[in-house]
Amino acid sequence: MRPVTRVLAACIGLLLVVGVVGAVTVDDDASAPARTVATSAASTTTAAPTNTTSAPDIGALVHELQGFVEDHRGLKFSQPIKVALLADAAFSARVVELSKQDDAELLRTGAELRALGLLKPGVDLIKARNELLGAAIVGFYDPKTTELVVRGSKVTPLVRTTLAHEITHALQDQTFHIEHPEFKDRDDEVDIAFSAIAEGDALRVEEAYRNTMTRSEQRQEAAEERVAAQRINSKDIPPILSQLLVFPYADGPPLVSALLRSGQGRLDDAFRRPPTTTEQVMHPERFIAGEGPKPVPDPTADAAQIDKGVMGELVLKLLLGTVLPNDQAGRDAAGWGGDRYVAWSDGDRTCVRVAFVMDTPNDEQELRTGLTIWATKQKAATVSRSGPTTLTTCA
Repeated sequence: MRPVTRVLAACIGLLLVVGVVGAVTVDDDASAPARTVATSAASTTTAAPTNTTSAPDIGALVHELQGFVEDHRGLKFSQPIKVALLADAAFSARVVELSKQDDAELLRTGAELRALGLLKPGVDLIKARNELLGAAIVGFYDPKTTELVVRGSKVTPLVRTTLAHEITHALQDQTFHIEHPEFKDRDDEVDIAFSAIAEGDALRVEEAYRNTMTRSEQRQEAAEERVAAQRINSKDIPPILSQLLVFPYADGPPLVSALLRSGQGRLDDAFRRPPTTTEQVMHPERFIAGEGPKPVPDPTADAAQIDKGVMGELVLKLLLGTVLPNDQAGRDAAGWGGDRYVAWSDGDRTCVRVAFVMDTPNDEQELRTGLTIWATKQKAATVSRSGPTTLTTCA
């Protein structure tokens, strides 16, 4: 069973269009520079480029970027990188195909998100995901085929920074492996937490490469970003989809920066022993200190169980944020110590029950107050008033 935060875990190695990243605020306390977060994404553009590289020159550019990435990452490639250039339609189809493996899981997750009030009834989550990824991605590294895939036949300044980012993923994969099938058998948050490490690292190298570009190239990249943002119809994208997809890009950089204060070896070690909770990503000091989640027994389902796992601090914050100011939701969720949820079917409804353990009694009271406010806005939700704070909700 997999937690709700893994709804887009297969998307590691993709870069998102600035219109998605820049429009979503996931963690008000994130210390990543706004420019770094905004430019963690890229897409093709209809703007006429002034500085481009033609397709036949891609090999030379990739070779140049490999050297740059090696120098800034302190690691060496063990084999050449395979690169494929695809036209828009073929590229979008490849991105969608890459994510289809999780369709069945996405349907179940959608039902759970609806029960949690984070997804409106009637939203086709698979269709929304396909539209978002098909339009919002300019390049990706596929760890299964060890291939770097790029949209289009011209390499503009925006695509060059994207290549720097994706080549970093290729180096990560050759050194540490970023495809972890064993994560799929776990019901913690290791997938999204590992993505935060990988994306934060790649964003750091991407930003270093951007700083080597001329001011004219940087201006062109910014112009491309503005045009690229227009490709995304944000009205068709459920906020929760963007919020979960953006999380590794927004919260990964501060985590990587915190690890690097202890040297590159500490960052490298995080690839081998990654954080397992969104709490450890959102609060790097807790990961560095080795503070893991508190044990919580699985709550009891009222019918045959269809899923179980960890909701986590991130989803708790997003849930509270639907009824509380963002800063208060963040403070209340920051007291998260651990949780476990179960889900079951009740006729045509999906029900979710989550048991929480907080860091302190005061944190427990704040959570109970916030969840009670949230529950009053739902058709079928209750919050326990004795024992561990337990939320039960159906939709």
